[in-house]
Amino acid sequence: MGCCFSQQDKSAVYEVTLDANGVAHRVPNGQGTHFIHVSEESETHLEEKPVIDIDLSKPSPTYKQPPRFTFLPSSRPSSKRIQPSTEEKPPL
Repeated sequence: MGCCFSQQDKSAVYEVTLDANGVAHRVPNGQGTHFIHVSEESETHLEEKPVIDIDLSKPSPTYKQPPRFTFLPSSRPSSKRIQPSTEEKPPL
């Protein structure tokens, strides 16, 4: 028993730029704007080169921290004790 592997597409890839008339001109790797894939059967496929964003300094935050309060309540209760009143006040 064996496993079947499909033949991988062996194609040549050329990096090119297009002029004003749409004619492709081969350029060194890294300088092109498009890729041309040429298969073994001489079929060609033009593909636009993806633009890579170089600014990878800091990703956008997924959670934004809420603003801090300028006035924070004291964590200790006041030391002043309130005594219950034994006198009854008249109704208003």
